[in-house]
Amino acid sequence: MTERNRLQQAGERLLPSLAYGDAAGVPVETKSYEEIADAYGALNTLIPPENNPFFEGKWPVGTTSDDTQLSVAVARALIRAGRFDLQTHAEEHAVAYHETPKAVKPSGRRIVRGWGGSTTAALERIVLEGVSPYESGTKDGSGNGILMKMAPLAYWHEARGTSDEQRYAEYDALTTMTHDGDVARITTRVHGDVLRFLMRDDANTDELGAVAYASATRHEKTFGTTSDVTGALELLRQKMRPTPEDVQDLYAPRAEDPSKKRFGFRYSFYAPETLLVAYAAFLHGRGDFHKSVFTAVNLGGDADSTASIVGGMQALTVRANYDMPRDAEALQDADGLRELSRALAAAALSEK
Repeated sequence: MTERNRLQQAGERLLPSLAYGDAAGVPVETKSYEEIADAYGALNTLIPPENNPFFEGKWPVGTTSDDTQLSVAVARALIRAGRFDLQTHAEEHAVAYHETPKAVKPSGRRIVRGWGGSTTAALERIVLEGVSPYESGTKDGSGNGILMKMAPLAYWHEARGTSDEQRYAEYDALTTMTHDGDVARITTRVHGDVLRFLMRDDANTDELGAVAYASATRHEKTFGTTSDVTGALELLRQKMRPTPEDVQDLYAPRAEDPSKKRFGFRYSFYAPETLLVAYAAFLHGRGDFHKSVFTAVNLGGDADSTASIVGGMQALTVRANYDMPRDAEALQDADGLRELSRALAAAALSEK
């Protein structure tokens, strides 16, 4: 099989794959791994999101959230413009904003169902105040709202053979539209590097941890402002394939001071922690789509985002043996996701 054919297959399965991870994690979003274990033992199939705090009422199996919604927005923007154009990305994000139900908390804070605070605030600057997407980002935003929608852009760059200089500039621009902080920009670059690595024909996933850590070291040096990313990825440097228990231990209280944890102040909602949880789950799965996704789900925290990221990683691993679980047919708008993925692959490879 040629490189073009491998990239075409990866692109055509991308959106359904990340949507599957999203739908798998939505029911346990915000729950700890202990709470998931107590309630379910271990999840290994799609279930309805009856206990998700952001989805009130009855929702069917396969319901997806902002992880899929905003990945779709990125894909549509790339197809529409035929290149990276930040204004087009802002317009597609605005469509998603208008389509999503809003609520007002007792505090008076307006929220968009399931969206993170930095993304919500940035889109309201764009939509309600007319702020340019070049100036709309939430200052020091460091959540994972950019990481969860990165895969279509990283795929586009690999299919187009984009230079490092250009792809980093475009990663930074898309990141800064919603998250104007160095932590977010560094993690975006790292994840872009990792996805590019996985799309190489000769990629050895045993090297993923070393690739991620080296990338984090390089980009932290470029920005010169944080060590949180290398700190979060240190486990991947120490262990080629961390177990879920290795990750859980990082969130457990320290014996010498039970009030403190090494990580856990946002438990995978914070972008560096998101990378740790997603990459550890991916490595633990050893190329098995189902095992990797549900490892991320059962680790808890921002489970829909981490599992969605893992689904995208699995899709873009061009030499992987790839089988979607049978219950993927229950995905919200499964046919539409497949059609959009085919269109993304065709557009990205049109100049290959």
